[in-house]
Amino acid sequence: RSGNFSAAMKDLSGKHPVSALMEICNKRRWQPPEFLLVHDSGPDHRKHFLFRVLRNGSPYQPNCMFFLNRY
Repeated sequence: RSGNFSAAMKDLSGKHPVSALMEICNKRRWQPPEFLLVHDSGPDHRKHFLFRVLRNGSPYQPNCMFFLNRY
């Protein structure tokens, strides 16, 4: 199993964390994660967001906010 995990991590390196999580869920046929907006701040052209992610009832929330580049 650890070999499969290493191979999966190499495939996901360099990807946006949300894309990587969605890809893992699709490959393992898990239910898609639920993203909950906790906080947003900044001007409209450069907003920072903090999301909590629920996957199979398990929450995860990072310690810092992220800037989402949409372009």
